[in-house]
Parts: sequence; structure tokens; C-alpha cells
Amino acid sequence: LSVLGIAREVAALTGAKLKHLEIKQVKAKNNAKHPVKITAAEGCGRFTGRVIRDVNAAAPTPVWMRQRLERAGQRPISALVDVTNYVMLELGRPLHVYDQDKLRGAIDVRWGRRGEKLRLLNGDEVEVDPEVLCITDDSGPIGLAGIMGGESTKAETTTGNLFLESAFFFPEAIAGRARRYNFVSDAAH
Repeated sequence: LSVLGIAREVAALTGAKLKHLEIKQVKAKNNAKHPVKITAAEGCGRFTGRVIRDVNAAAPTPVWMRQRLERAGQRPISALVDVTNYVMLELGRPLHVYDQDKLRGAIDVRWGRRGEKLRLLNGDEVEVDPEVLCITDDSGPIGLAGIMGGESTKAETTTGNLFLESAFFFPEAIAGRARRYNFVSDAAH
């Protein structure tokens, strides 16, 4: 479901050599960390992130990236969102950007609790329960794991500090959850 995935399939079908992307490791420019715990290890195999300070979230997305996103059916939103969508389409790796300054305490990946509510990035307010894997902080749910982030921690053009998340959620833990709320997201797909 990504450019890399399609290239891998074409190489397997045709015998052509797959050219691997060279992705260089980028050293952290600060020692900042945000605490993360995974209470629901049966739903989340890995949750990693990096704190990135002093970003210009109002910087424009490069024209070439906006054009590629549009050709792929994506609506450019902002540089931060566009970069994460680009990586998802290219490598099949959904990412999520949090406004670091809006996070309240440690992030915890856990199952929802009856009565908890969450306003999503699409504007919908949903109620979670013990069958829904959630990303939470001390304020409660801040995202539906592997599906969509929440409004309360979204990065905006005024955001200066980020927490960039890359996680692996077991398919069984997220399958059917977006449909349950009557919407589809690229990350869930």
C-alpha cells in the first residue's frame, strides 16, 4: 500500500532488481525525551518517538511535495502533516505529529475505558471502550491507535515543539475500529 510496497511487488513479479532507499540516520539535536509506556502490549508492539524543538510549523510545504501528494489523492494541509503523509505513501509507515507542549504527562498506549470521549482530527467526537486501543496522556485519550489522532494535541502553525511518533499496532487491535465509528483513515487502511 505504498510506493515501496508496489516496487517490491513489481520486483518480485518481474525479477527486476529492487533499489532500496538509502535512509540515513539523523542524530538528535537535543536530549529531550517524552515518557512513553505501553500498557496494552498485546495491541502495540512498538511505540517510538522523537522530540523536535524549535520548528517553524508555518513553513510552506515545498511545491514538489504538494504536487505529489495531490497526484496521490491527498489534500495538502500543512508542512508537518504533509511530510507525515508523504512518508506514509512512500514507505507505508504512518506517522503522527503531536504538539509537544499540549501533551499532559506520559503517553500510554492502553485500551479505552467506558465513558471516555475523544474529539478526533476530523471533528468527530467518539466514545471509546475496552475494545478500542487508545493513545492517552494524563488528560485521557488523545488518539485512536493506528487510526486517527485527537484534536487536543494536534500540531498547528503555531506549534514550536513536536513529538513525532512512529508505532506498530498489531492489525487485530485496530481492524474494524475505524468502521465502527463510520469513517476511514489512510493510517487505519
